[in-house]
Amino acid sequence: SWLEFLVIHSSEVCLSGGTGDEMVDSGAQQLVYAKVPIRMIRPLRLLKIIRLLRLMKVFAAIDNSLQAPNPMFQIDLWIQKAMFLLVVVTFIEHLYCCTFWLLKEIFEEDMQGFLDYQNVDRDDVISQYILAGYFINTIFTTVGFGDVYGRNTAERCFIILVEWTGAICFATVVSEIQDMVHKFNRRAHGRKERMQYVRGFLASYHCSDALRREILEWVHFSFMVQHDKADQMGVLESLPLDLQERLALHLNKGMIGEIPLLANIKAQGRAQFLATLALQSGWRLCRDQEEIIVMNSEADRIYMITAGHV
Repeated sequence: SWLEFLVIHSSEVCLSGGTGDEMVDSGAQQLVYAKVPIRMIRPLRLLKIIRLLRLMKVFAAIDNSLQAPNPMFQIDLWIQKAMFLLVVVTFIEHLYCCTFWLLKEIFEEDMQGFLDYQNVDRDDVISQYILAGYFINTIFTTVGFGDVYGRNTAERCFIILVEWTGAICFATVVSEIQDMVHKFNRRAHGRKERMQYVRGFLASYHCSDALRREILEWVHFSFMVQHDKADQMGVLESLPLDLQERLALHLNKGMIGEIPLLANIKAQGRAQFLATLALQSGWRLCRDQEEIIVMNSEADRIYMITAGHV
């Protein structure tokens, strides 16, 4: 940089004139005065990392594209949250790593001694970055081994900021991970809680072992199906009537239209009629060997077997 050239030039001027000790003293004095500005100029290049803030716009655009009605590719919501959380925490840690090393370069009186103590070479940038990242992560994870610590007022003030930020980030990461794990296993946990409740209910009324076993087998089998149907109905009820009918007909997979009685309908409103039937139809989950209908039953409904056999 221009400042480094100015120092070199001025030192050469001092060494070109005078005699003996005066040349050395004069040149050394100028170099001491220029020591702090030179050490500031080089680390200030690290401020270019602020340009990484542009990445947030990129991730915002990616998030908007994933939430679009017709995204180019589908990614589960919990994966999206995990990726976004990883990027944000990594960016904050990277920013603090560079800031910590900037403060070291400016305010550390014995930088070479510090590097020697940490077994890091002065020209090994990667090892320096790893050392800074190691220190920041010990703060973020509330471990704090104590082998790296603030050695001056500026570093201590910065560490206070990092501690509060790290506490917030660590709590956020733990909360998000817990939320993702809970949603990922929500149904499995719900089934366990339901089984425990039913088991306690049956035990309180002293049901026989055979009856209790059959009931628990049914609860275990039907829980997931009932939740799927509940989610399906929740989606249907949130839509306008015309979209409800079209979606219900799609979910029915055209089985209503294959019924011989309805397949012969040629009227113009056939599609609307079938959609209304699909929307109004209910569902029933039956046990193995359960009697659904007998020969002399009243013919007042249509049964469609979607899974299993009769």
